[in-house]
Amino acid sequence: MNLDKIDTVWKKLVVSCAIGLLSASLRAENGNTTAHRFAFGGADHCEFLLDGQSFQIHSGEMHPDRIPPEYWRHRIQMAKAMGLNTIAIYVFWNAHEPEEGRYDFPSPARDLGKFLHLAHEEGMWLLLRPGPYCCGEWDFGGIPTYLLRYPDLKLRTLADEHYAKAVENYLRELAKIVRPNLVENGGAILMVQIENEYGSYPRRDHDYVVWLRDLWVKAGVKGPFYTSDGASEGLLKGVTLPGAAVGLDPGENENHWAIARKMNPGVPVFSSETYPGWLRHWGESNWSPSDISGLVKFYLQNKKSFNLYLLHGGSNFGFTAGANNGGAGYEPDVTSYDYVHRLTSKAA
Repeated sequence: MNLDKIDTVWKKLVVSCAIGLLSASLRAENGNTTAHRFAFGGADHCEFLLDGQSFQIHSGEMHPDRIPPEYWRHRIQMAKAMGLNTIAIYVFWNAHEPEEGRYDFPSPARDLGKFLHLAHEEGMWLLLRPGPYCCGEWDFGGIPTYLLRYPDLKLRTLADEHYAKAVENYLRELAKIVRPNLVENGGAILMVQIENEYGSYPRRDHDYVVWLRDLWVKAGVKGPFYTSDGASEGLLKGVTLPGAAVGLDPGENENHWAIARKMNPGVPVFSSETYPGWLRHWGESNWSPSDISGLVKFYLQNKKSFNLYLLHGGSNFGFTAGANNGGAGYEPDVTSYDYVHRLTSKAA
């Protein structure tokens, strides 16, 4: 790994963000009630526009539920110090509805509104990833386990009334936190993601994706929206939404961008998950961080927006760590969700 090369790329990233960060800092200093407009525009509506000006998203992801609340501001400040202008976060449904009908948004470790306000105070923008399904190597992908009481449960579809009703109730409660934190209302949320990598789900249902979008609109959250899927025609087919930006996981070359524009023309395309590495499962061997300097340089030079997944991983507290079912069978995730963490097989 060429550390000098990586250092040079990140220095360029810091410089390229300097003007945007200064503007964001002034915004934070001048109060938190200024409304902004985030929209799609430019040639063929393929650019992000903030207050009418072209805006390149330089984002890093972290998950409040994996970070002790005492450290939230510090982690946000670290993202800002890297030269980023945006933070992406998952909202894990089962962390906020541990029991049916009992929603936890005010307790210290689950105070989503506080995290959103802290990001705004630090002059950072936000991408909201509320599921209902998140994956994120989180237990049950964020779906509440109380739904498992129904033996014929069907997930991520309108074909199951129990699931659909639970989703509707959850998004209605979450919207109460989201609405005042939208940029149009003086908050920091630029976009809201609809579902998550639904193109990888074997029983995808486009009506379900449209229904989720319409639930948000009904709850007073009118977008902008985006989807997040693998960068291939097969993974994008039937899951993109007209008028919703296309997030690619990760989108490594111009061909990926061209595929996305073909599948959903007239909207911006960006890398919604740019991977600096990968997670670890118990028993796996040593791992070293990936060299993504060339990819970041490609984004910067071509004015492509991106989100680093992850910027800061944190920890899977309690029994929140998920598991994957890969080629090796059942693969439980380790407690640390740090993508640059090294774990020896002996230690596992």
